[in-house]
Amino acid sequence: MRHTAIRLCFREPIPEIAEAARLLDDAVSAHLSGDVKAAEQLLLEANMPVIRAWLDSIWGANSPYVQYRVVPNAHPVIPNEGRIKVRMPSAEEKQRLHQRDGFHCRFCGMPVIRKEIRQRIAKAYPDALQWGRQNITQHAAFQSMWAQYDHIVPHARGGTNDLNNVVVTCAACNFGRMNYLLEEVGLSDPRLREPIRSSWDGLERFRAIPLRKPTRGKDQASVVGRDGIEINSFLYEVVEKEDTEEMRAAHRRWLIKIGLSEEEAKRVS
Repeated sequence: MRHTAIRLCFREPIPEIAEAARLLDDAVSAHLSGDVKAAEQLLLEANMPVIRAWLDSIWGANSPYVQYRVVPNAHPVIPNEGRIKVRMPSAEEKQRLHQRDGFHCRFCGMPVIRKEIRQRIAKAYPDALQWGRQNITQHAAFQSMWAQYDHIVPHARGGTNDLNNVVVTCAACNFGRMNYLLEEVGLSDPRLREPIRSSWDGLERFRAIPLRKPTRGKDQASVVGRDGIEINSFLYEVVEKEDTEEMRAAHRRWLIKIGLSEEEAKRVS
């Protein structure tokens, strides 16, 4: 295979991904304020074909961005019977990983969204966030921002399930690498650099209920982005537990309180 230079990621995220993240963030804010029509429209706008093309260019067959090379004395592929049993992180471990890595891919830095949050939004807005069995039938922005939990040393090469061997990544960086070692695809170890910290919350507040009416200053958090622009966000109490009828009823009562009709509240809760 062609020699591969050391890189941070396979391909830098295109500007449209940042724009889609802004639209999705605005959609959740609209949802929380009770404007379901605006939320649905923003979700639709974020489904950009150019983002799907970017993703396909990395995880698709014969990608020009994913090149492999032979590394002398590299860990060999271990037969199935000799591998440590594959185990994805538990809910508690995922929480710890996001506390450590935030909601950005440790390789390319793009914003990511947990599958559980995507499923909740799709349940409330099935026409705007479609998720079929084929890639082409899945919402492009949510597909590219799909949070993954990638083993730095793959299981097939002797990697363990220890969280020190796992990082949060996007779908492109995870599926583009597959079972190859970082050295074999020319990627630097993301654990050697600090995670990106920003106000992006992975849309976790979608099922959030405000603690109270936010007070500017007291309930406001400010973060300075990499571009030097200060981003302000309000603090919310995020519901981390699984959905229950009691939780959904409480969410509906809050939506009705802020102005939605009972029918609209049932639709989005």
